[in-house]
Amino acid sequence: MLKDAAINWVRSNCTDPKLQVDLSRKLKDVLQRKVDCWFAVGQALTRERVPYMIHCFAGQLFIFQLSNAQAAGLMLAPDAMAACTDPRPAAASVRATPQLMSLSKFELDKPSLTPNDRITGSVDYEIEGEIPAVYCLRLDCSLGLSGDETSWTSPEQVLSRAGQFRFSFDALRESAWPFVLHHRGPLALFLRVYSHATSDDIALRRPISDTCGTLVDVGPAIDKDSYGGRFKSM
Repeated sequence: MLKDAAINWVRSNCTDPKLQVDLSRKLKDVLQRKVDCWFAVGQALTRERVPYMIHCFAGQLFIFQLSNAQAAGLMLAPDAMAACTDPRPAAASVRATPQLMSLSKFELDKPSLTPNDRITGSVDYEIEGEIPAVYCLRLDCSLGLSGDETSWTSPEQVLSRAGQFRFSFDALRESAWPFVLHHRGPLALFLRVYSHATSDDIALRRPISDTCGTLVDVGPAIDKDSYGGRFKSM
């Protein structure tokens, strides 16, 4: 179970007994409310003396080791903990169709991004059931303390029993939300395959794969003009 896996990681990797109790209690609380969440712990509080982010997303546990610069981007002191909870229902609580596809080797073309960069990369897939006639990809961006952003793309690739997706999602500058446009620091990305509803109603789409996750950095754009809350490439 997600709760047990998260709590076991905390007990095995966090040195402070009080932190273990506090973090375990917070994890139980948010997971019982069926919302996604993350917790970051400073380097002075882990056995390896490195900062970590524990991300509970779509019913899966993701452990990201942070650099000192990434921890600073989360305003995380060496002896402190930071946390954020998504007020929306967890992605895993959305009624799903049977899982048809397994994902692995989720890789981005660039190890760091600017607001001007499209989010491109690849992920391997293996289909375990019937090959879907139509599908789309969903990318969830967890922007530290700033908030979350969701993007969609519909590749025209004809699926085989196993293969690789190439994907390309809009740059962060395309978001209408200011908190996305001004985000700097670590960015957690989560990729899933969804059924593609015949209508344009996103609410009718259902996840048909597990989730892959990775962590990248977002830095300032180079040679940019700010206009209307968005960034323009020169």
